[in-house]
Amino acid sequence: MNRNPRFVRWLRRIISTIVTISVFFAAFSGGLFLFLHGDVLRAAIALIIVIVGLAASRLLWV
Repeated sequence: MNRNPRFVRWLRRIISTIVTISVFFAAFSGGLFLFLHGDVLRAAIALIIVIVGLAASRLLWV
């Protein structure tokens, strides 16, 4: 099966962008909620998830 490499690259970038945005907003809003309710440790873990997710998404975009 011969796939169009430009289409596959475009589709992969779209999926990666959707995953990145959803992970970022989920972890950011969860971390903000926890921070505002006094749970600083879990808020820090959510921030680490945001940073790692953004770094991984940049690797997928190549």
